[in-house]
Order: sequence, then structure tokens, then C-alpha cells
Amino acid sequence: MKITKAIVENFRLLKHTSLDMTDGLTLIVGKNNTGKTSFAVLLEKFLTDRATSFDFNDFPIELRQEILSLASISKTEETPLQDLAIRLILEIDYKDGVHEIAEFLSDLDEKITTLYLLFEAKIDLEDLLEKIPESPSTAEKNDYTKQLNEKFIKQHLGKFIKTSLYSFHLEKEQEQKPSDIYRDNRQELVKVSFKNLKPLINLQIIHAKRDVVSSDSSGKSPLSDITSKFFTKLASSQKPPPELQKIRELLLQTDEKLNSFYDEIFKSFKESANSFLEMPRLFQQAKQDSLQIISNMEESALLNFASQIIYGSEEKTLPEHLNGLGYVNILYLLLQIHVMRMEFEERNAAINFLIIEEPEAHTHPQMQSIFAKEIRNLLTEMSMQAIVTTHSSYIIANSDFRDIRLLSRAQDNSIDFKNFHTDLRKKYKEASDAEQAQEEEAPEETPFDDPAEYQFLQQYLKIQNTELFFADKAIFIEGDTERLLYPFFVKTFDASLPEGSTPLTEQNISVIEAGANAKAFAPFLEFLGIKALILTDFDGTCLNKENRYSACKTTFATRTSNATLKHFFNAPLFTKKGDAQEEQQRFEEWLQNLKNEELNPESSYINVMYQKKEAGYHARSFEDAFIDLNKDLLIQHKNDLLGLKNKDSLTEDTELDSYDLTNKILEKKSAFAASLLSLAFSGKNVQWRIPNYITAGLTWIHKDD
Repeated sequence: MKITKAIVENFRLLKHTSLDMTDGLTLIVGKNNTGKTSFAVLLEKFLTDRATSFDFNDFPIELRQEILSLASISKTEETPLQDLAIRLILEIDYKDGVHEIAEFLSDLDEKITTLYLLFEAKIDLEDLLEKIPESPSTAEKNDYTKQLNEKFIKQHLGKFIKTSLYSFHLEKEQEQKPSDIYRDNRQELVKVSFKNLKPLINLQIIHAKRDVVSSDSSGKSPLSDITSKFFTKLASSQKPPPELQKIRELLLQTDEKLNSFYDEIFKSFKESANSFLEMPRLFQQAKQDSLQIISNMEESALLNFASQIIYGSEEKTLPEHLNGLGYVNILYLLLQIHVMRMEFEERNAAINFLIIEEPEAHTHPQMQSIFAKEIRNLLTEMSMQAIVTTHSSYIIANSDFRDIRLLSRAQDNSIDFKNFHTDLRKKYKEASDAEQAQEEEAPEETPFDDPAEYQFLQQYLKIQNTELFFADKAIFIEGDTERLLYPFFVKTFDASLPEGSTPLTEQNISVIEAGANAKAFAPFLEFLGIKALILTDFDGTCLNKENRYSACKTTFATRTSNATLKHFFNAPLFTKKGDAQEEQQRFEEWLQNLKNEELNPESSYINVMYQKKEAGYHARSFEDAFIDLNKDLLIQHKNDLLGLKNKDSLTEDTELDSYDLTNKILEKKSAFAASLLSLAFSGKNVQWRIPNYITAGLTWIHKDD
């Protein structure tokens, strides 16, 4: 039995959100303020034994004004808020556990194997309107009355929110949705007592706010505290380990030995006390002392107050509070999970469900990576479903991408879950099929294969960069030269901004070196819904003597080898069955329009910038564009530049154009770029000129649309 889907309505940021869950670990990722914590809180409110309560602020901001409108309506007036409620709908697959959910079943049809649970926190409008204070009965007091009633609603709405639990089924033949039942056919809902949840679902949650930040030796340590809970849970279990009985026997023997010592140590005190207070007479024991001091050692108290967690060997140890917070956090999580494991085993519910919020707290990247790898094995061993929420790119990179669910905010400000594997794979499959259809080629892959670019994306994200999941914007750059010089580009651009502008260095921008493969990221960027700038090269080619296309000057280029330009600017395709001459002519017309800057990318959230004609010269790559603009500075500082050859060609009277000059002098791009950066940021403070296409791109990405 497992939970396959969770739907949330009208809770804080989550106005209508649906999560597809995996059988084991579901990894929820998303930027700050997208509802990760809200989702966990709602599950906790409905699925745990704690008293469930909601208030005015638990409703989405968009609905609060509608709720406040109740302050100005009459008690007999109809209102569209009759159906307003905070809802959680769980879809449960029960193919292998019908007897465990008998209390929830309204239909014993063996063909139906999916149960829906509806948790509803609904405003009792009749009671609320009855309790809203009456105002002074004068027309002049209307505004005052409204304000008074609105304040009453804000402060006391929680008292009028009633929680209920229902179960229902869907008729697959009728293609019903859950909302069809709880909105339009409520007579099909079966009301169920919350106490029936206990044998069905056992939810345990480890919140992001964990008390692991003790950095001194005062007070009780967090690890010792959770160790005590672990021991207490173990001691109260139905099958405590045999070692526990040995501890109890040893403590009893210790009590007896301590008692004999106590008799001697406290002898004079007991004689004085018995004599002074006449204890023997009061207790009718004339021949022996009535006041006794005995040992009464308990295993729980021993662990609570006389045990420590230390690090190191027997000879060299460190106390717990001197260890790093990252280790303490991971150890705390592991102990919590083991305590909850015993809780799961003791209660033996049909579904064991664990939520861990932000396990990366206080831990360095290596520890986050280890956690991501090990948590799956631990959860599999414990046979439970789990949700882990995270901001960590390292946890994502070391997880199975099939488990990732992205919480993202759409343009209309709504928030929903996106399934990284199914939703994104579908986008790549559609793009791949469309491309193959245009090329009049049959797809080579089977319906079960991942498109090649989707496979590339997964491998790239695992090896290189998963920060894109949390970025507000992205910049894709071509190669080593641009990557090394990027800090100079940004510093120069930020210095040119008017006062009060937010510099690029303070914006949440992820920079990716993608070469000419930025095209492969297009569906992913659409999936994330973030603004992206692609800085790429024109990469013009011409037909050479061997009848092959190779690099040439932009002026003479009849094709481009840049797949990103062809993709985003919708280049005409070459097909095997088409007329080669006509297709080449169409392509050359398209390429001329690209040279003339007459084309725009077919995407509203992605801008592609490449070399444009500048100072009478149209470069093919960043390097020859930069060399053309900075020839005088390069000549002046050529002795300080690295990565160059044939430096004697770098003169004012050279007859070589910038394309030929670049090919003649440039030997190692990365060394050349590093020396350019050094000259810019050193005492020489060389002010290199930046090609216009880069400045224009940075201007575009800087704006917040």
C-alpha cells in the first residue's frame, strides 16, 4: 500500500498543487518561498495526532480579501465562499491491503484499487456570520463597522474552521477527477473518523529547525537528548534487546552495594534526624532507624545525566560540543530516523511516511553528497515512503532524477509541482520528434528510450551543475575564454549602471559553460521557467577544396556550424529528399538575415547573442571580436600577455585582418584570457573594450521583466 499522489488546495502559497509521489524517496526541490515548508506543515496538521488548527493566515493571500468581504454582508445574504476550504487529497493504491482500509471503503468492487482521502478544513460560515459583532445602528458607522468586523475575522477565524475527513472512489470509466466528487457530488463522500487514520498512516517529520547548534558545554547536548529518546523507545518496545535486562540486573547489584556505603556515610545524619524528628515513634519502629537513604538507579536517568557522546579513541577523545555542526546534524538525523523507525515498527501502520526538511543544514558539500547516497539505502531497508525537501545542488546531483519534484512559481504567481523525469522528458521527446519530422527521418529510439539531449542534460547536471534548479536567471557562455573573462565583463557592466540599480553580482544568476550545446538546455530552461542569456559564436563556415564545410570569415560564410543559432533562430533544414540547391539557397537567405540582425529568437524567456558587425568588422568568434576591438591595447601590453605566438605580427602596421591575425597569434585561449584578466585587475588596470553583443546581452539579462 502506498500514497501515489497528494493534492493541496488553498493552503498558504499552495492554491492548487498536485504532487506525484514515488514508492520510496520523493525529493522536493525549489527556491525559497515556493511552499516546501507549507506542504510539509499541511501534511503534519492533518496526519499526526497533534490538535489540528488553522487560522486566517493559512489561506492564500488572494483569498483573504474575499474572506474579509464577509465583514460587510448580511447574515442572510448568499456568498460564493460557501465552498471555501483548505484541502488535502491523498490518492492511495491499496492493491495489496484491502483489510487495512476497510473503514474507508464504500465500494468493495475488486476492480477498484485506488482510495481517495479528503482532509477538509472548512469555514463554518453560518456560525461565523452569527458571531460577527453587531455595530451601532447608524449609517455613519458603516466604515467603522466593517473595520471592526474585519479585525474580528482576522483574529478569530480559526475558531470557526472545522476539520473533517472523508473517503471516496472515482469511476475510471467516467474519467472523474477528485474535484468532481468533493465539489459537485458530495453525496458520494463517506465521512470517516480521524481515529481511523492511526492504523492506516503513520507520519513522522524531522523539521528544518533542529536544535543542533550548541557550540559550548553548557546545558544538555542535542545528541545526548535524542540518544535518550532512542533508549527510552527501545526500553518500551515489545521486544527489548537482552542487553537491557543485563543493564537492569547490573544496576540492581550496584544499588545494593551503594546502600551499604550510604549507611556508613550518612550514619550520623540519620541518627540526628531520627532523634530530632522522633521518626521511630512516628512510624512505630523503636528498634531501627526509620529514615533511610538508598540508591535507586534507573537506566533512563543514567543515560540522560551520566552518559556522554564522545569522539576519538580511548586515549584521545573530544566531547560532543567540540565537533563540527555538520557531523552533529547528520548524527542527529540518523538517530531521529532510528527513533522513528521504532515508532513505525511499534505502531505497525499500513503506510509509514517520513518527511525530512533540509538535511543539508550546517553540512559541507561532501557530507551532503554522502547523505543523498545513503538515505535511499536506509529508506529501502525501512520499507517506507519519504519526502526530503532541499536547497542543496549536491543532494540533487547525487539523487535519482526520477525522484525529483520541482516546486516552481508560474507567471501568474501560481505554484505547482513539476515531475523532473516525466514532465521534462516529455518536453525533450516532443522536441526530438518535431526535429526528426522536419528532417523527414523516422525516430530511431523506442518509446522507452530517453531522447539523446535529455540523456546529455542528466549527465551534465550530475557531473557539472545543478544550481540551475535554484537560480533566478542563467547565462550560458561559449568556452574557456569567456568563462575566465566573465568576472571582468560583469564588473565593467555593473560600474556603468546608474545609481540605485541592482548590480549583476547581487542577482541570483547561474553561469554555465555549455560550448555550442546550449540548445540542449532549451526544454530544461522552459521547464524551470527562468530567464536565460546565451552568449555564443557566429561560427560561419564555407565549402573548402575538399568539398567540406570548414571555418571561414563571417563575410564569406554560407553556413554556420552553431546548432544553438540554428535552433533558436529557426534555420531551414537540409533533408535527404529535398533539392540540395534550393535548400542551400534558403539557408543562405536565412544566414544573411542572421548577419543583418533581422532575426529574433523564438522564445520569450531566452535571448541569444552572437557577434554582430562592430567598427566595420564582423567577427566569427569572441576571440577575433575582442582582438579587433583591443588591437592597440594588445600591442601596448603584448609582452605581458600569455598564450600567444608570433607576437611580432602584433603591430600597428600589420596587413592581417582580425580573423587572420587571431589565427596567427592565438595559441592557448585559457592562458591568453587569464593574462587579460590579470592586466585588468592588477595595478595596470587595463580597460579592455568589451564586444557590443556581450554588453547588449548583459543589459537584457539585468532587467527584471
